[in-house]
Amino acid sequence: MATKTPQIILSGLPLRLVKENLLPTEIAEEALLNKKVSFVSYIVQNRHMDGDKLALIAAQEFGIPLIDIRSVKLDPELVQKLEQSFWEQYKAIPIFSRGNRIFVAISDPSSKIDRDALDLIKFKTGMHTD
Repeated sequence: MATKTPQIILSGLPLRLVKENLLPTEIAEEALLNKKVSFVSYIVQNRHMDGDKLALIAAQEFGIPLIDIRSVKLDPELVQKLEQSFWEQYKAIPIFSRGNRIFVAISDPSSKIDRDALDLIKFKTGMHTD
């Protein structure tokens, strides 16, 4: 008996990349089926698309600002709010704070793991996250 391939319905960022002929449908489906890393990480790690270009398109798709972290001077006090291993594990960087609010850059806004990291940061620091 042959195994059935799961039916993948493209939406959001994967659909946009396919419609704009930036990514073949097969690669988008393969990336979505991968459970080890997020869609964006899979595309970049496997060199299916340039990371900077994908970041720009993702920022547009999600309606969020794009920050080139190479141009950000980090506040050591803000970084020390959590252990370095936490920031590395969740691929998050505290950009700045204002009052009781911490602004955090995350690597992949499409990833549930990255969105969950924002909740953890809020819990561990006692600060609201953006």
